[in-house]
Amino acid sequence: MREQCDTPRALETEEIADILEDYRRATDNARRAGFDLVEIHGAHGYLLDQFLSPAANVRTDQYGGSVENRARFLLEAVDAVVAEWDADHVGIRISPLGIFNGVSNTDQLEMALYLAEQLAKRKLAFLRKTGCGRARTASSRNKTAA
Repeated sequence: MREQCDTPRALETEEIADILEDYRRATDNARRAGFDLVEIHGAHGYLLDQFLSPAANVRTDQYGGSVENRARFLLEAVDAVVAEWDADHVGIRISPLGIFNGVSNTDQLEMALYLAEQLAKRKLAFLRKTGCGRARTASSRNKTAA
């Protein structure tokens, strides 16, 4: 049986700082627990990915609108994690060309290139890009196989 969920709402700007602190604290916990590194999950329709998508992110503040503004939260999360450990121990997963759970990006290529440029400047341990393009359905696979 499915549980009734609260109606989603936009984060207040002040709440974003708390979430960035959660990323920092999680990184500290991982390091103390003996992990080799951490991977930030910025893909597949999860919170950071939702900020990247103009379909999901309809904010009018510094976290919405332009590609640069929509990428701001993800990049701030990366910077918080790197500040807690270092870039050699931080990786990130992104899916700027993917469509997941209704989170799509109409300016996919522009966002992908912007993220690649910004993340390269941070010299992370790795960048994992997943979910390229639209998922093919069984019927479309059958048509191309014929």
